[in-house]
Amino acid sequence: LAFCGVASAQPKPETSVYRVRNVAASDAATALTAFADQKKLPVAVAAEPVSNSGIIAGDAASVRQVARLLASLDKVPPSVSVQMVVMETVDGFAEKVGLGAAGETSWALTPREVRMLTAAIRSGRARLEVDVLSRPQLMVADNTTGVVQIGGTEADGLTARVAPRIGSDGTVLLRVETEVKRTSKGKAEAE
Repeated sequence: LAFCGVASAQPKPETSVYRVRNVAASDAATALTAFADQKKLPVAVAAEPVSNSGIIAGDAASVRQVARLLASLDKVPPSVSVQMVVMETVDGFAEKVGLGAAGETSWALTPREVRMLTAAIRSGRARLEVDVLSRPQLMVADNTTGVVQIGGTEADGLTARVAPRIGSDGTVLLRVETEVKRTSKGKAEAE
């Protein structure tokens, strides 16, 4: 009498390291662990904060499934390119060129009005009514705040904070807050 033994095929454990660029590895590890627990996947997930990497260990099929989820979490967030023109003008410049009424402090310009403003800036520079001080550009991610500082000292200069919100349809709501400080006879004044 002979007995044949068949060893059960145990999946070989696998460990993989994935460097993430757009999310914190610790946040990703928390989300992936919750996903693995919910799906009852035999994997362990850990974060390596120095290299911002996620370590996934378990059977090969589960590691691949969790790694696909990690790749979907590590997407570049949507962002907005902001171009600003910082200028000094004569009083009433916006009203004079037809883009504002007295007392207005913010506008939403149509593409046509942007072209009108550009033409007014060019002609205003020629007449010495407009002095373009700076043209900063910045890239700001959705739901974050970008800051531009123009001027050499805390008592003299401009600070602009830009915060975009990007809708699911691609529309952008851009909030801009500015603070102008000028030195007047040794005292700083905010405008």
